[in-house]
Amino acid sequence: MPGKPIPAKLAGHLLQPPAGYLEQRLPMLKVTQAQVNQMDPIVICGIRKLVTISPALARPKLIDIVSQTVRVSPKSLDELKELVGVPARAYTPQAPQREFMTPTMEALHALPAKLTVSRLQDEQRTTFFQSAHLLLHGPTSPAMLERPGYQKIAAAMLQAARQLPVLLAPNLVVCDGEQVDFSGYAALYFNNVVVQGGGGIILGNNTKLHAYQIKRI
Repeated sequence: MPGKPIPAKLAGHLLQPPAGYLEQRLPMLKVTQAQVNQMDPIVICGIRKLVTISPALARPKLIDIVSQTVRVSPKSLDELKELVGVPARAYTPQAPQREFMTPTMEALHALPAKLTVSRLQDEQRTTFFQSAHLLLHGPTSPAMLERPGYQKIAAAMLQAARQLPVLLAPNLVVCDGEQVDFSGYAALYFNNVVVQGGGGIILGNNTKLHAYQIKRI
């Protein structure tokens, strides 16, 4: 199904990523930059109603959701952080330091030996989600993961992060006054995200947007 054409006045703002960019940035997708370049773009122009896109459907049907959605199961915490969190490489001595709520060692020790997230209650559940947020978005190191509790929390996170849906398209273009709502995706990847004027993009609470260029004009 051919994608909607990009208006000429917006097409001039698009950039072409270098060959191999996607393979270097998100190798766990197992999709090449050249393959993404051949997919249909998502162009939200002249629709004048909210566009909704999820792994199950696109309303209205602007692209073939099935062929442009891949399922990813990260094999390590580093892969999971790269896909949906903040990668460890983002934390350098020069980078601004963020503050995180850190569970106490007593709380970590109180977690069950076999950790099943759905069975955790009250303080244990709070400890898990505080720790998971820290591991996903904060600085991590091998030494940190050797601390009691963190290793099994990371393992439980990877167990839960199986078959994560990721939407791929070469470009997302949103014209002035248009809105698009992405729900149900773990991550989105576009070469370019170009939003004109009052156009808007709505992301799910846990959806991460990846792009070579993001630009509002």
